[in-house]
Amino acid sequence: MAERQPDGGDLQMTEEDADDVTIVSVAGRLDTLSSARLSRRLGELLHAGRTNLLIETSRLTYISSAGIRALLVAARAAAANGGRLAVCSMTTPISRVTELAGLSAEFETYPSREEALAVIAGSGRSDQ
Repeated sequence: MAERQPDGGDLQMTEEDADDVTIVSVAGRLDTLSSARLSRRLGELLHAGRTNLLIETSRLTYISSAGIRALLVAARAAAANGGRLAVCSMTTPISRVTELAGLSAEFETYPSREEALAVIAGSGRSDQ
């Protein structure tokens, strides 16, 4: 299911759909190399009309400034297309990095996948 990519460092990504939300689970290191791969994939999803993205990070062990930028760019692109990007299940070290970077206001965070899906999927239905 997840495999090591030569151009993506030690980041593993898996995807699944839940209603109108695409869940991208990331594991390993989100660094300069792997952030480019994540950015490309999130861009492809957005271009395909999958504008509600949930990034599940319970197995993410490291995030660099390039990784933060990848999430920030995708969050802004999702919003520009009428969607949203949220992050769930952050470990304490990853949460600290995003807080120190001042990104709390840039994208939504949720303690669990279930809580995130309840809010994101619920809001998508009420807009229709």
